[in-house]
This record gives sequence, C-alpha cells and structure tokens, in this order.
Amino acid sequence: IWSLKRSANYGSQHYGEHALAIAAAQVAADGRTVTLNIPDLAPTQSYELKLKLRGADGAEIERNLHGTLHALSAE
Repeated sequence: IWSLKRSANYGSQHYGEHALAIAAAQVAADGRTVTLNIPDLAPTQSYELKLKLRGADGAEIERNLHGTLHALSAE
C-alpha cells in the first residue's frame, strides 16, 4: 500500500509504501471466490495485490490488481 502526492503533474512517487502480510486465504465452496485475511489492512489511497494462483484445471493465473480502499467491511 502507498500514498500519492496530488499535484498538477501527472503521477507521483509512492509515499509510505510497504507490504502487508496475508495471514490466510480461503477458497469458497463456489470455487471462484477467495477471501484473504490481511490483519493490518486499512483504507489507503493506493494498493497493488499480486496474485499467483492455480485454476481448477491446473492452469496458472497471474494478475496484478490496483485500486483504492475507501472503507473496509467487518464481514
């Protein structure tokens, strides 16, 4: 996770960038949903989640997800 400096210029360095540990991952019964337990996760301006998974057919799946976390659910 990290923060950005907003300005008239496009882009910014990453400020306060640090990795968070994933304590657990659970695949739901539907086989399509993965729930991650990330104890230190909090709302942040920017995040990147790097995924390396293996599908039900054995195919490797690699993705990088980027986004903003405005709020977290207690579910």
